[in-house]
Amino acid sequence: MGHIYRDLPEIPVPSDAKVNMKSKQVSKYYQLNGRRRRIVIGVYTEDGKMHVNDNFRVHYSELWEKYYGKIDPLNHLVCMGLYAAGLGIGSRTGLYQDLLDAFGPQSANAAMDFALYSLREQSSSAQLFQEAMETQMVFSRKPYGDAWYSDFFRNTLTESKIHDFKIRWVKRFAEKKREVWLCIDGSNNDCAAVDSELAAFGNAKSHNHKPIVSYIWAVDSSDASPVTWFVNNGSTPDCKAFDEVIKFLGTYGIGVKGVILDRGFASNDVISAVVACNLDYIVMLKGKFCGFDVMLKEHAKQIRWNVEHVVSDDGVFGITGNYRIFKESKEPSCIGLYFSGVSNSCRFVQLIGRVRQATRDIRAQLKSNAGQNADPKKDPNANVTIPSELKNILSFRMENDRKVDVECDNAAWQAAGESGGYFALGTRTNKTAEEIYKLYRLRDASEKQYAIVKTQLDGHTFRVHSDAAIHARMAVCFVAGILRTEMMNACKALT
Repeated sequence: MGHIYRDLPEIPVPSDAKVNMKSKQVSKYYQLNGRRRRIVIGVYTEDGKMHVNDNFRVHYSELWEKYYGKIDPLNHLVCMGLYAAGLGIGSRTGLYQDLLDAFGPQSANAAMDFALYSLREQSSSAQLFQEAMETQMVFSRKPYGDAWYSDFFRNTLTESKIHDFKIRWVKRFAEKKREVWLCIDGSNNDCAAVDSELAAFGNAKSHNHKPIVSYIWAVDSSDASPVTWFVNNGSTPDCKAFDEVIKFLGTYGIGVKGVILDRGFASNDVISAVVACNLDYIVMLKGKFCGFDVMLKEHAKQIRWNVEHVVSDDGVFGITGNYRIFKESKEPSCIGLYFSGVSNSCRFVQLIGRVRQATRDIRAQLKSNAGQNADPKKDPNANVTIPSELKNILSFRMENDRKVDVECDNAAWQAAGESGGYFALGTRTNKTAEEIYKLYRLRDASEKQYAIVKTQLDGHTFRVHSDAAIHARMAVCFVAGILRTEMMNACKALT
């Protein structure tokens, strides 16, 4: 958010700014490269007023002069907190030394500065870097401009240097931990790079029919520490990308006890790749899978609100069985079926609301249309429909081939409500339902870390147009991920 001038008088929130009443942040929104972006300009107080920050001085210079005059407090202001945090983390973890050794002093400092900038501004736009960091102490001799960083990402931070850093970081990690349960996530970004070897058509998360670049991110499940990453051609299958990560870690002495995967990696090819590496796994299964379906049919009623099968303090119940996860699986796996009381209750309440609201809406339409059409051969309610997701619960009562009312199948409604809240986890070796559930819960840290990569570190978009720059951007994003995780874990330790 930048330095907040709480010692200066509060001023009215600008008419074109927006206030987030939960966070109290006041933001200015703008368009950049066709996307809506924002920058925080202050903090809301009350009665439509705010305390301003550095960004306000830059983006609202006329209002600054109106309320505070021409005195520029930034001439003598240097904020050191972000630099101190980065230096402390970089020194304690060895990150800064690895960057120096792999990139050289100038590039290492520039990478640290841009990583900290992405944390501070939640942006990866080089156009905003110099302005945003002008009051910050930086690792470089000065905050570089957009053109400098464009060349840095495109030409200076080469793939060989990045690979050198990746190896140094993995070796350092291996000195601390020889065996880990690894959480792996993957995603892709639309890519407009021309003549790119990375950009290819694949399963785009944006659902746009555009070339994509995929990347995979591995973290230590115990504390969400980033371990490594890979950038891949957009058409690379998950199993191949996954295999690349495991073999790379094994080469440098990191023994992976097992991998914890979300349902996006739940495929026979990926699981076969895990088994081929002689690893254990915990994977969330989709409802259509053979193993999930069999467990649901045989054990759903047995574990529903049954304290004999409770596996957690938050009302999750589970049981295990040995079945094939997929129809094409060569051998059975240990599958845990779970019932979440909280999830079921929330889903059931939501379903109750949807059914009752749809009933009211349909009856209102039927009543409104009554008598509008005098033609006995035409039903005035012909266009009144039931929402598709409720057609197994609601139906029309007909008289003389006309819709006159809507009726509810209570048995179907009850069954639909009770069917929610179930999920299944597959694992290679026999474990108790509680052991499987506890291991999968380790993904919480990974999922938060990955969400941070795509939001707070702006890793959901590439603002570059060459393969070299894509590799460089993701390397700096990984550095920012390390810094952000260390900050997060330090805050947790301080509650």
